[in-house]
Amino acid sequence: MMKVPKRKINEIMREFDWGKVRRTMTALNWTYQGCTTVPTKAELKHTALNLCALLERPDHTVGTGGFQATWHEHGGVSLDFIVESWEVD
Repeated sequence: MMKVPKRKINEIMREFDWGKVRRTMTALNWTYQGCTTVPTKAELKHTALNLCALLERPDHTVGTGGFQATWHEHGGVSLDFIVESWEVD
């Protein structure tokens, strides 16, 4: 199994705006299943790091708790926090 290069994950963890995610979750009173409070920044980082670790190959996407991690075909890696989306064929 392939792994996303650690330097790419480290850059995401360093540059991502965790405060913005937490403020959004607080405004929406968004909690994770089984929890009664909005996740802390540390808990958000833990969730995102675990998602990135699940990426197995280029052109692979995983998500949970509002986060979506993608290892793109071109080798890039992205982390998104999604509040709303819609897709139709």
